[in-house]
Amino acid sequence: MSHYKFVICVKICNMIIMVIGARDISEAQGQELKNWLTENYSHASEVISGGAIGTDTNAKEWAQENDKGYMEYAPNYTLHGKAATHVRNADMIKAIKAAQGEVIAYQPNGPTSGTQSTIKGANKASVKVTELKQTTEQAPIQYSLF
Repeated sequence: MSHYKFVICVKICNMIIMVIGARDISEAQGQELKNWLTENYSHASEVISGGAIGTDTNAKEWAQENDKGYMEYAPNYTLHGKAATHVRNADMIKAIKAAQGEVIAYQPNGPTSGTQSTIKGANKASVKVTELKQTTEQAPIQYSLF
């Protein structure tokens, strides 16, 4: 019986989440994202993101504020030129799939092309995606699972 408890704890306690999303979020939206992560993913052990301003920065701050590991996948423009962000996003998807983690996509002001492309890639790789949407800063976050 204790073996099963151990297996469940390892699976949950070592969860890695990949947080992606909009760059143009307000401070209030960033705080709402952090609050949502605390309510829904306090058990996560590590966060990965692309290091951009907005959602990625807030994910990094949340990880640091909550003693989570953090891995940043910065795009390598020198090596990949204009394709750097697409290569970086594909690398993050491979990493989160290997870790059997989940993707959190935050797009409070509507869809963005980079985030949508990453969601599509994650879906193709059979990685669980939770998309967070918000129509106004006063409205609570709405989410759906893909």
